[in-house]
Amino acid sequence: MTRILIYLFPALMDMVVSLSMFACSVRAARELQLDAFYVASMVPAWGIAYMLTCPLVGRMMNRRNAARMLILSCLAAAVLCGAFSVIQSGVAMFAGMVVMGVVAAFFFGPFQIFMAAVDEGGARPITFSTGMYTFSWSMGFAAGPFVAAAFAWLDRALAAGQTGWGLGVIRTFGTALYGPDVPYGRQFSYLFAIIVLLVNAVGIAILARHAHPHPDAGSAPTQPAGALDYSRQPNYVLYAWIGAGVGIFSIQMLRAVFPKFSDPNVLDLPVQDQGMIFFVLSLVQGFVGLALCWSKTWMYRATPIIVNGLFGLVGLLCLGMGKTLPVFLIGAVFYDIYAGCFFFYFVFHAIAHPDKAPRQVGINEAVVGMLGIVAPLLGGLCADHFGMASPFVISAILVAAALVFQGWVHRDGFRAVATGN
Repeated sequence: MTRILIYLFPALMDMVVSLSMFACSVRAARELQLDAFYVASMVPAWGIAYMLTCPLVGRMMNRRNAARMLILSCLAAAVLCGAFSVIQSGVAMFAGMVVMGVVAAFFFGPFQIFMAAVDEGGARPITFSTGMYTFSWSMGFAAGPFVAAAFAWLDRALAAGQTGWGLGVIRTFGTALYGPDVPYGRQFSYLFAIIVLLVNAVGIAILARHAHPHPDAGSAPTQPAGALDYSRQPNYVLYAWIGAGVGIFSIQMLRAVFPKFSDPNVLDLPVQDQGMIFFVLSLVQGFVGLALCWSKTWMYRATPIIVNGLFGLVGLLCLGMGKTLPVFLIGAVFYDIYAGCFFFYFVFHAIAHPDKAPRQVGINEAVVGMLGIVAPLLGGLCADHFGMASPFVISAILVAAALVFQGWVHRDGFRAVATGN
């Protein structure tokens, strides 16, 4: 049971990453009054650094050093959050997001190797590892902006002169630490992030002893009794990069373009409705990943993959063509069923062959970073020149092509030779 606690680590780390993205973007826009292009460049700056660093990390990491990389990444992120709390320059904030991309690359790739080693030692199949990881990071990414917004409420409450025992303690503590004119909410959000990261580092150090000592290459990994030996299956990671890559491209495009629906000249969708839709997008995705912990062979079979692609198509059409909140929510649920499955498929095929996993995981994360840069930019250009529905239509065409391609490459299904030890 203790081993399951390792899945708190990516949730907490992703919460800090998304909190930093949100806080830096808001500060750049509201406090520093920077232009829209500069504000919008914060997240791509993170993505470029992440994309370029992940292949390097993939060459460096293995089961013996993964835990050390995770601990160092948490400590470096804690130092960076401390720097964010005192940064007052847009240039420095931009540079900080670049460094955060490098730091994150040294966490999420090694964690996938670490989790496989821990779960192997606990006689759990890699489907369990993959599903729990998908659930964990999805919940963490959803939580970051909510945590940042909750701390930002403190600034509004204090600025409005609200009183109360709790606010009085915060005002006294904040003044002692930062002075009377600093927005405490922002500072406390970074302080909270530092505490979370230090807890992460200590937790990893404690639970690292559970990692299975099996070497990275050579003999086959130990499998739980009655489990399927996926390492004897064909290596479908290239197809995962193509098929799931299309899904990642579409979700990144969707996240970048959908906020434009709040424009009174487009749809005038209330901000709170958009917040609900984006929350559903992360929530359903995470629980789908959790449900897939108990899956076995669908990742090799054409029919489930094609059906999942159809969920994605329906979701994209509802989100792109919808006009009301219920239609958007239905689209979010359908699309997130698809997203939870393709993220699972993406990670599973990267770690299914232990001897190739470090390199493949590094490339996986680089693909995520690259698409996180290209998709929002392309989506914005298409929306500006061809209409708001065009990014969703383009994504739907790509998803349809991907499901046909995946159906063809998986036509032989799961090979019977790979049943247990």
